Amino acid sequence: MHIKEGAGAFVCGEETALIASIEGERGMPRKRPPFPAASGLWRKPTNINNVETYANIPWIIINGPEAYAKYGTEKSKGTKVFALAGKIKRSGLVEVPMGITIRDVIFKLGGGIQYDKKFKAVQMGGPSGGCILSTSPIPLWITIR
Repeated sequence: MHIKEGAGAFVCGEETALIASIEGERGMPRKRPPFPAASGLWRKPTNINNVETYANIPWIIINGPEAYAKYGTEKSKGTKVFALAGKIKRSGLVEVPMGITIRDVIFKLGGGIQYDKKFKAVQMGGPSGGCILSTSPIPLWITIR
């Protein structure tokens, strides 16, 4: 296993953008197929993940896959790390079980909106993601999968 630092751009968390970055190109996602497992780094079969994914491996080995599977949902096992930033009361990194609602991430873990202002929108997934807008009082029933 080799750990290689990407270009530092958020988009390089996406596997094909990270491959492009490692190859010295601009870190931009590529169309698939082919998938990295068939044609990845330097057009060779590649198993590529971000450090967050690999960081789970020691815990799973020590505690077992059954213990890991207790976190999350039936179809989405485990946890996910989120960076909370913006106009919320408590920013920082949080690790949450898959299946948690956006409402809980923002209001329970993030403490809610600064100055108790009205919720307007949340951006998910950085620049490659999108925004979830509030059209009614906090429609944050959407779960993290």
